[in-house]
Amino acid sequence: MSISSATEASSVERLLNQESYMYQSSQTHRAVAGNPVAKRSQVTIGSLCTGYGGLDMAVQTVFGGRVAWCADNDRHVSTILRQRFPRTPNLGDLSALDWSRVRPVDIVCAGFPCQDISYAGRGAGIKH
Repeated sequence: MSISSATEASSVERLLNQESYMYQSSQTHRAVAGNPVAKRSQVTIGSLCTGYGGLDMAVQTVFGGRVAWCADNDRHVSTILRQRFPRTPNLGDLSALDWSRVRPVDIVCAGFPCQDISYAGRGAGIKH
């Protein structure tokens, strides 16, 4: 397990153990305790700069629901997303989308575009 995977798993575990959330045992977990979005029967999630989908899976674990769409233009990431979210359309390059035609969602999550600092990317660092 890589350091980032261990860190992410640890963060998710801490979040799941917080007392502010009560979980129901069902196919999906829904957070209650005053969260109006979670009280709906099906929360919809949109994902920008999705990467391998770790943040999306954490959001699903906490709030329930499903990922309605994602937007990541990396072809390798697209392969992973087709496996993780087979019924979820990948909208591709988010800077080229006509957002007036994208289905509204309850929750939008966004990964950090990490190509500049990733070992898999150019490793050029963040430039201001």
